[in-house]
Amino acid sequence: MDIFTREIVAWQISDRHDKTLVNASLLDGLVNRDFQKPIYIHSDQGAEYCSQDYT
Repeated sequence: MDIFTREIVAWQISDRHDKTLVNASLLDGLVNRDFQKPIYIHSDQGAEYCSQDYT
């Protein structure tokens, strides 16, 4: 979710909350947006977000 506009940028559905789900959602959000300014990504720092693929 874009915190400023409250627009949903990307979402994924899976039966597991794992790094594959997190990475797919992140990439979907990055590919589908035209960023003119730097972006900031916030996560809860769970194990999925600390994976080598994500970082």
